[in-house]
Amino acid sequence: MDNYKAIILCGGLGKRMNSDIPKALHKVFDKTISRCVVDSITSAGIKDICMILGHKAEMIIEEFKDTPNISYAYQTELLGTGHAVMQAVDFIKENDKVLVIYGDMPLITKESIEGLISNFASNNYAASVMTAIVDNPFGYGRIIRNGKDLFEKIVEEKDASPDEKQISEVNLGVYMYNGADLLASLKKLTNDNAQKEYYLTDTLYHILTDNKDIGTYVIPDATESNNVNSRSELAVATRLMLDRINKKHIENGVTIIDPNNTYIGSDVIIGKDTIIYPGTTITGNSIIGDNCIIECSYIQNSKVNDNSKISAFSNIKDKF
Repeated sequence: MDNYKAIILCGGLGKRMNSDIPKALHKVFDKTISRCVVDSITSAGIKDICMILGHKAEMIIEEFKDTPNISYAYQTELLGTGHAVMQAVDFIKENDKVLVIYGDMPLITKESIEGLISNFASNNYAASVMTAIVDNPFGYGRIIRNGKDLFEKIVEEKDASPDEKQISEVNLGVYMYNGADLLASLKKLTNDNAQKEYYLTDTLYHILTDNKDIGTYVIPDATESNNVNSRSELAVATRLMLDRINKKHIENGVTIIDPNNTYIGSDVIIGKDTIIYPGTTITGNSIIGDNCIIECSYIQNSKVNDNSKISAFSNIKDKF
């Protein structure tokens, strides 16, 4: 897609991970958190990406050294999300369409990114906000709509009235912008607040004061928005990802006898009428043919031909 770009915010310290590894490089089963985000963005058709880095930037650059069309900007001081995006102003051109997304959202799907893009482009909005309907909105910024059902403002938890706290549509911190509107609004940001930070949400206020419309796109599954900030949240994200992958294969005609005890990577291809027994792990770019039987085995970056049987406790690596 011409002129579509993405900015991924990966500059946080990730202190709650209690790790020497940057949060972005922890794995959701067999793929790093940041790789999950990048893959969803590129699958949605956006190829030109700028990652905003900070803590141990060199390790993240190493992760993506063979990935084309990724550039980097650096946030040496953590002065807010708006400040992070400011570091990418040289990456943004006025005629660009720019996605801004957190780098710790491994469950976000290409379909939801495509939905946000469609909402933004088909309505000729200056910006669009990705939202979700959640059972417990506590802690989230609530989405307030105007009389035309368009975005009006975000009300944070601490500022919300009793009625506003009942609103279940919440802000996820993922946005699409016209490049010109994003650049103009970034120039207007100030840190005149208690935290002395530059907030990206303030760009929406500045766009509205220019009498331009902002849309909203509600994602179908609120769990896609889960941020990973701790080991426990990583475990939850991993379980959700594995369940999603297994469900996809089951719907495509694969028998997985015990989905809770079967571990399949997101890039694995499995043919119909294959049966997978408990305790099996299949990772990497593995391809399993039709009508196979896979007993409790480990398969990595390998191809299994149609009508094959893999006996229990097999260990197959790099066999194409």
